[in-house]
Amino acid sequence: MSAASDSLEGLRREIDGIDDQIHDLLMRRTAVVVNIARVKESGLGAAYQPAREADLVRRLLARHRGPFPRRALVRLWRELLGATTRLQSDFGVTVYRTEEATGYWDLARDHYGSETPIIAHSSSAQVIAAVAEGTATVGVLPMPQEDDAQAWWPTLVGPDPNMPRVIARLPFVAHDRGASAEALAIARTSAEPTGDDRSLFAIEAAPQMSRARLHEAMTEAGLEISLLLAQDGAESDPMRMHLVDMGGCLDGDDPRLAELRQKGGRAIGRMARIGGYAAPIPLRSVAD
Repeated sequence: MSAASDSLEGLRREIDGIDDQIHDLLMRRTAVVVNIARVKESGLGAAYQPAREADLVRRLLARHRGPFPRRALVRLWRELLGATTRLQSDFGVTVYRTEEATGYWDLARDHYGSETPIIAHSSSAQVIAAVAEGTATVGVLPMPQEDDAQAWWPTLVGPDPNMPRVIARLPFVAHDRGASAEALAIARTSAEPTGDDRSLFAIEAAPQMSRARLHEAMTEAGLEISLLLAQDGAESDPMRMHLVDMGGCLDGDDPRLAELRQKGGRAIGRMARIGGYAAPIPLRSVAD
């Protein structure tokens, strides 16, 4: 056998040893996850924690070195997170899917893993109901658009404790595979802060408060806005609901919201937080 062959065989044995170590660590990690699940049975925390998952992916990308593709790194951990979440609870996903809109299924599969049960529904109302009733942990719905004939997001406004809230935006990690769907994920859990977050609020405004004026008032109050949509309604409606995407992990007590209400006066009605999400990772952060 040549020196080159000896060297190749040696490298292959090294790879085999590393693979065994990786597998050992995977089994060790799984054992810890099972122990965590036992602790959480006493009510000390939810099995699905989107903020913790976002922190983990960001941390791994920040420390990554070498030629192994960053997107492949994310793919590995998304599968791992999906599998271990299922070890802690009866975790399932429901997705809006029609013959014309199939991309949301792919987004859910990419994010929640190939072994996670996914059920499709042909209406947003069915997705929301499945999560509210507890037959699914997470629902994946189309990203709200300006021309939505029947917007789903106003359904989340209200005091019902079982009503889901937005907890993630998909895809969480950007890709360059061409045009694809964007979605929001909902669940009956709170979106915890990660340090780089967005908040979604539904804000009622009177007809005399135009969208441009509402945007101006929010900017003057120190709020950073990236999305402002108005729900379709009759001109005679005393108030119109707006969906607003704000920078930061805000709650209803944020002083900037109080300033907005002061600026708007009676033209501003309810302001309800309907969720939030960790800001997605941009394409430049996963470029190799």
